[in-house]
Amino acid sequence: MCLKSFSRSVAQAGAAELSPQDAKAGKDAIELHYINQKIYSPVVCDEREVGGTVFVSCGPSRGSVDGGLWAIGAGPTVLAVNGKALQHADGIGTTIFDADGKQVRFAEWRKVHRDKPIDVPAVLKAFQ
Repeated sequence: MCLKSFSRSVAQAGAAELSPQDAKAGKDAIELHYINQKIYSPVVCDEREVGGTVFVSCGPSRGSVDGGLWAIGAGPTVLAVNGKALQHADGIGTTIFDADGKQVRFAEWRKVHRDKPIDVPAVLKAFQ
């Protein structure tokens, strides 16, 4: 799939269109990545819906705003939102795997959603 059609499919996948299976697979893949890479020990990943988008925040403790912020799209797709998530995604490539070994696509929010910036502080506030 070309980036343009990939971007369109991810951009159209709001929380209302995101299946529970994709949401779980995306969150599981992110959490498993943190565990495998030993980014935080322990790692706590929480999920919230904000403005029609499902976000996952992973950090060293519940309610931490120091960790990576991710968005989950259909497919499933995980999108790195903040700089910390991009730092933690270093070396991922285009896919990561969920707990069942299924591929989950990876992308950067800012590359897929050039015209849809996120108010990161407002989203992180939902996790506190």
